[in-house]
Amino acid sequence: MASRNRALVVSLPSMNAELIAAVIAAVAALTSAAIALYGQIRIAKYQGKITQAVENQKLLQAQYADIGAYCNEQNAALLEAYLTLFERNDGLDVDGAAAGRLASRVDGEVMRPLRKYEALLDERTRAKVYEVHNVIAQLRGSPSPETIKNFKSFRNDFYALIEEARKLLKPTGILSRTGIINQQ
Repeated sequence: MASRNRALVVSLPSMNAELIAAVIAAVAALTSAAIALYGQIRIAKYQGKITQAVENQKLLQAQYADIGAYCNEQNAALLEAYLTLFERNDGLDVDGAAAGRLASRVDGEVMRPLRKYEALLDERTRAKVYEVHNVIAQLRGSPSPETIKNFKSFRNDFYALIEEARKLLKPTGILSRTGIINQQ
């Protein structure tokens, strides 16, 4: 191997200057092409990462929009449930059958947003809305006058329960609890 390298060194001075310049130019061109190719590979790699990040951001925005719509709908339904049962028209100042029909309608309105968006929600949010649902469901059917009276006396507690639920209904909170975003 050493004799071969010596022969190469010995033969270099005998080569003409044009040939040496051509070899150097070819090596420079190959080096330049290799660097350009390496740069293109790196650019393609980062473009792929950027494309993936953009797609993830689009998905997050779509989920945020859906969660935002859910929060608005659920908040409105919870507030409407309280107003309908305790502050509008006759509310619960009706007989058992009418109170049951009213409770069924209000319960359906409370549960509609939950059923529509349930797959996107965290367990804590679902559990709180189901807690409100279970309270309203006590009036379904044809409740006795005693049941209606007890429910009326539960007015402040029912409002507090609805407010607890409404506090959970923040898009960033739901997205954080489902692990979609990290909220500090």
